[in-house]
Amino acid sequence: MRMSTGFCAHADTTCRIMRTDDLPYLEPWIGTGVYANAFGCEYIFRDGNTPHTHYRRHRMEEIGAVEYPDWRARPVMNMALDSIDALKQSIGGVTRY
Repeated sequence: MRMSTGFCAHADTTCRIMRTDDLPYLEPWIGTGVYANAFGCEYIFRDGNTPHTHYRRHRMEEIGAVEYPDWRARPVMNMALDSIDALKQSIGGVTRY
């Protein structure tokens, strides 16, 4: 499989204009907070910074009360999955690894 022509052209242009051998890459800023949010932690978006979550449990004794989440009902998880699909589509669905 080959990467999409658009991505390859973008990488070539970026390398020529910026005079660098550093290739452009996708960085969606989707981290472990997505999983915390799936378990009920609030997901905070901050302008100009990475998102973060607030703790929902503060002591080990509280962990036993955690229930298996319905990830399909969590908007942040759906946003992450939609972002992954959009990024894969923008590069032709090809990943290196």
